[in-house]
Amino acid sequence: MIKSQKSLGHRIGIKLLGISLILAGIILLVDIRVRPIIEKTTSYESKILATRIINDTVCEQLSREETDYSSLITISYNENNSISSIESNMVSINRIKADITKSVNDSLSEIDENDLNISLGTVSGFQMFYNQGPLIPVKVEPEGYVETELISSFESAGINQTLHRILIEIKVDISAIIPGYTSSAQIDTCFVVAETVIVGNVPNTYTHVITGNEDLISRINDYGAEG
Repeated sequence: MIKSQKSLGHRIGIKLLGISLILAGIILLVDIRVRPIIEKTTSYESKILATRIINDTVCEQLSREETDYSSLITISYNENNSISSIESNMVSINRIKADITKSVNDSLSEIDENDLNISLGTVSGFQMFYNQGPLIPVKVEPEGYVETELISSFESAGINQTLHRILIEIKVDISAIIPGYTSSAQIDTCFVVAETVIVGNVPNTYTHVITGNEDLISRINDYGAEG
């Protein structure tokens, strides 16, 4: 009787082990199939959310700032009415850069988990279940501080005309997190801070400084100068 009970217990143990291995295999296969879909979906949705927040924040900040071209750039002419220099107002430019950087970083840090939810059907990978089922909250957070860079752009705008723009480029890496899964996305976007059309001959050689940081010397370029 005891031997029969041991034999029965042994068979049950083997069956339970077999069932456990089968379940583990199913979970592994599901994870292999679903993980790329979850990571791709959460990365895409979080990038859309973060980009919208960045756009709204920058537009709001620029509306508050004094960003007309003349307050940021001074163009000097010589006696022949040709452009002799293009000078940047570094105090105003660096203030705008610092304000935008802080505002964008604060806005991204304040993203609430309720701001982004993805349905279980969407992450399942089956088209018929898209946007169906319970919602899964996604935590979105920046992977470090927001990087901003001011760029001076010159483009031809017609005969004897040059379009000069001051742009601000914003870069940030974000993480999208749901239980058991984490995905990353990079956002790289650019905004026009100020622009004008310069009428007249722009000199073949000019030095344009657009930063007040300690690495100033390494960022001075003599455009058009021969080596």
